[in-house]
Amino acid sequence: AAQHIVRTTNCIYRIDWAYPEQKIAIEVDGYAIHSGRAAFDNDRVRDNDLSVHGWLVFRFTSNNSDFEIGQLISAALCQRQTG
Repeated sequence: AAQHIVRTTNCIYRIDWAYPEQKIAIEVDGYAIHSGRAAFDNDRVRDNDLSVHGWLVFRFTSNNSDFEIGQLISAALCQRQTG
């Protein structure tokens, strides 16, 4: 689901792309938005909060190939489905 909303005990987040049933979050980080100190720190707080609530968070940039992204997400989905 694109732009998936997740509510934790601490905050409400909008995830770029998610597989909610498996709690897999995919974030695509553009350098212009995520390069500052505040964004850098907030991303870590967010990822840690999501992790505490059972989410597996993947972060990608324009340097990641579609093949690489597909392989990682496919492996995560298989692992989460088989437990």
